[in-house]
Amino acid sequence: MLKKITTAFIIITIAFSGSFIKAAADGGYTDEEIENSEVKPRIVVSKEVLSLDYAKAHPKRTITISIYGAENKYCCTGLRVNFDKRLTMDLDKSGNPDVKLGEACEGFMHAVRRDKLCPSEGTHSSNIDPTKSKQVGMDGFFLTSASAGDNGGDGVLYTLDVTLPKDIQPGDVFPIDVLYKFSEIFQAVRNKYPTMGPYLFTRGIYNKEKNPYPGDKYLKKGSGYDGYIAIKQNN
Repeated sequence: MLKKITTAFIIITIAFSGSFIKAAADGGYTDEEIENSEVKPRIVVSKEVLSLDYAKAHPKRTITISIYGAENKYCCTGLRVNFDKRLTMDLDKSGNPDVKLGEACEGFMHAVRRDKLCPSEGTHSSNIDPTKSKQVGMDGFFLTSASAGDNGGDGVLYTLDVTLPKDIQPGDVFPIDVLYKFSEIFQAVRNKYPTMGPYLFTRGIYNKEKNPYPGDKYLKKGSGYDGYIAIKQNN
């Protein structure tokens, strides 16, 4: 058991430091191999539509990141979540994002930091064209978690409270994105499902290359975003 706990700690340390060799989201597997993955997890991000009056009265909102299709199939995660930087995230006493683990990874060891790789250009989110390749005006976090065994379940992975800005207007959309850059991981013990992570990062999250967002009233078709908080006119 001590060996397994030590291994979990090492996984967190390496992922958190960004020491993994940079690799593509597909992990070097072919499209056919990924499509035939034994485990096909998908991430669901909260989508919330608020009337202007309600949003002004209740500016504190919760971003929820959930996982499905991987019950008892994973022991470690390393996920990057970005969102419109006009949202003010809650911080813990150490100044790190105050991300809470959900029931899906309850009891996992974990570490979190602010995502310093977010693009820094400031652009009002309502002017962002989600079909363009580069995101702008984003903040976020990178969280790694690990367990001694494949104890990860389906359900809520993480939650983070954020506060809406005071100058919100009808039509404002605050996008939320789970994305792959280079050190994200989603694995089982001894990597027994080798195409599970590549499936998640190419088909299990929205992205422009393999799984573009289908489009709705608040995000254009072709976006790589996974969720949002949107403000509408009062009823």
